[in-house]
Amino acid sequence: MTGQANESSSSPRPLGVEIRSLNNMIQRYLSVTMPEEAKDATGGNAEIIMYLACNEERDVFPQDIERRFSITRSTSSRVLGLMERRGLVERHAVQYDARRKSVTLTDRAYRIVELLRAAGEHAESVFTDGMSEEEIVMLRAMLAKVRANLVATGAVGRGDLCGRDESACAEERQHMGNQRERKEQV
Repeated sequence: MTGQANESSSSPRPLGVEIRSLNNMIQRYLSVTMPEEAKDATGGNAEIIMYLACNEERDVFPQDIERRFSITRSTSSRVLGLMERRGLVERHAVQYDARRKSVTLTDRAYRIVELLRAAGEHAESVFTDGMSEEEIVMLRAMLAKVRANLVATGAVGRGDLCGRDESACAEERQHMGNQRERKEQV
């Protein structure tokens, strides 16, 4: 054997290193497979767009985005301003308080949401290729335990994309798809 360590005989890498490495690979994969039409939704923009899509049934304010993404007011203002100039979001005064402006997605951003969802579904099939349903359920359960352990420390929040239970977000995505289908039929 050469001077290289045999990975099977060496001690396993810490789980945090494995998870971070896997996250980096997933981010690179998503970056290179992102549809060209969705390139305006890079990095944080894509996450904000998906957050707004998952929370479209309520008013979302810049302060909500600041809290959800742990960013400062100035960063939120700058990012939302850029997104507004790119035609991805609009800000509207709410009826019950004209001083507050809710952030909503534009039609262009909703088209990007659909592209991102389709790309996400394809990526999910790549990630889980060769796994049985039982293995996928087990993996989700183990990841949920890791997340719960981290949340239990009080040092971090939930950190899911929608800011709520993923099943609630999935139901909203289904509802949103149904609404769009009805609009297209009219």
